[in-house]
Amino acid sequence: MPGVTAFELSASVTSPSGMTEDAAISDVEDGYGVQFIPKELGVHTVSVKHQELHIPGSPFSFTVGKLKDGGAHRVHAGGAGLERGEQGIPCEFNVWTREAGPGSLAISVEGPSKAEIDFKDRKDGSCYVSYTVAEPGEYRVGIRFNEESIPDSPYKVYVSPDTGEAKKVDIGQFPEGQVLTNKPAMFLVRKNTAKGQLDAKLVSPSGAEDDCFIDTADFESYSVRFMPKENGINNLHIKLNQVHIPGSPFRVKVGTEDADPACIHVHGKGIEEVMSGQKTDFFIDTCHSGAGHLAVTIDGPSKVSMDCTELEDGYKVHWTPLATGFYFVSVKFQGCHVPGSPFKVPCTGKELVDKVTKESSTVVVETSHKVAKNQNQSKPALPAFKSNAAKVTSKGMGLKKAYIQKQNQFTINAADAGNNILYVGMLGPKGPCEELFIKHTGRQNYQVNYLCKDRGEYLIWINYGNDPIPGSPFRIEA
Repeated sequence: MPGVTAFELSASVTSPSGMTEDAAISDVEDGYGVQFIPKELGVHTVSVKHQELHIPGSPFSFTVGKLKDGGAHRVHAGGAGLERGEQGIPCEFNVWTREAGPGSLAISVEGPSKAEIDFKDRKDGSCYVSYTVAEPGEYRVGIRFNEESIPDSPYKVYVSPDTGEAKKVDIGQFPEGQVLTNKPAMFLVRKNTAKGQLDAKLVSPSGAEDDCFIDTADFESYSVRFMPKENGINNLHIKLNQVHIPGSPFRVKVGTEDADPACIHVHGKGIEEVMSGQKTDFFIDTCHSGAGHLAVTIDGPSKVSMDCTELEDGYKVHWTPLATGFYFVSVKFQGCHVPGSPFKVPCTGKELVDKVTKESSTVVVETSHKVAKNQNQSKPALPAFKSNAAKVTSKGMGLKKAYIQKQNQFTINAADAGNNILYVGMLGPKGPCEELFIKHTGRQNYQVNYLCKDRGEYLIWINYGNDPIPGSPFRIEA
């Protein structure tokens, strides 16, 4: 990502149990590294964002422990070189093969001219690829792993002519705040002595195109107005003489809610194992993802009958395979694969139709905001604690007497009481005390400091889990 520093990026990791934590980003050779300490085995979802938008390829899957399944469907690719290019300039992208297991990777570029391809294996499960072509036009970038195409390959890339005059054009007052559907938004385009015809269009997450309205603002400056119709990441294509200006297409986030593919969860028998001729289904939980464009595609040895039903907390997809073999279920939200997608589904049974190399079936839904039927489902599951509050001990002058406007202290020892959450609360004659701090000093030992402002009687409650420790609540005089 040229021109972007690690400080401009943010990363988070969601564990298999649904716990999300921030991750650190640092500069490494030829890119950036994401560091986190996994606490569970299984597939983790890693989200990397620039200016609150997922970078190409994000969200990523990262398996801790044994890989669930390998193969071409687990290879991930992303980068500007798979979206657009310019003749004579290296077009760059990345390929992530870690989740696919061992195998061979092949890159091909087909189009109006021969491509010079540069390839670098980073030895960390990712590869850097760049290609340079001499002629403009439409190219097809193919990525194969163990002789099988990866998801979304081949990529169609339009390589524009030398930008020439378009290099001089830049933009200003680009919308950074809230952009809403069916509400006009505007930004400026400055030609900076460049000669030629400006053109602008908006491409929505579903792929629908809409022309923008261009009007003269002042000398060599033009106002561009657009009205998005869909929530999510829309792309603004700005061209001069049919050539993209630097940075085009520009991504703009539309909607009041974050439409985040990393927050979608897919589960059910329909993505695990199926039988030919038998109707199956799977559930797509969209409660935490916001509203956006959801697309489900099933590729396999037969065309499948498929429909989608809206539920209170997501969407249920029903489908029926007609031939045996492997089917690949792709679930995309806002144009990005959701965690785990595509899913490799084996189908057994009888052949009900003639097999083909590949048939595709797709259903598309504009989702609405969903709320979980049971709000407790949105909360992280607490571990099963085993503890005995009766074995917790406490001592210190702070449990006998307090001095106003001074730090008072006592200690708590839960080393023999098992694991649980420690709760400490304090109430005085006029309400809570001014300050109360708990510090874990190691090996289930805690130091508690508090500050009282008013004279009078105070009560200190100490619970280990749901149970009070011996002596709690403590009555003290300040």
